[in-house]
Amino acid sequence: MSEGASPDRDARRIVPGNLHGHGLGAAQHRAADRRALGLAVLSTISTSAANDKLPEAAASFYRGLATEDFPLVAKAGEALTHGYTMAFVAAAVTFLAGLAVMFLAVNAGRQQPTEGAPPVHLG
Repeated sequence: MSEGASPDRDARRIVPGNLHGHGLGAAQHRAADRRALGLAVLSTISTSAANDKLPEAAASFYRGLATEDFPLVAKAGEALTHGYTMAFVAAAVTFLAGLAVMFLAVNAGRQQPTEGAPPVHLG
């Protein structure tokens, strides 16, 4: 520790990999984590829905292409499309639920000026 430095100030210093609670870098790190989690959830929904239609749908698709078994390719393609559709529906429902929560939670309406009060300038 350098002379004149306090232990508290040194403990709060930002170091790579320690972005918890420190400004823009931490916000970008948390946003990336949330995007990765959302993508993982949607991928799981897609894969599960496709496998419900046809077990091992993606493997069946590639196996059908390799062996030129086009009925298998068509069946696997339908299963994969079903999976992608279900993931899209889940994302749309999540978006609409978030939109509804936003409209219910945010109540910032237009404010009317009070009689006799001086105008307030922000910036």
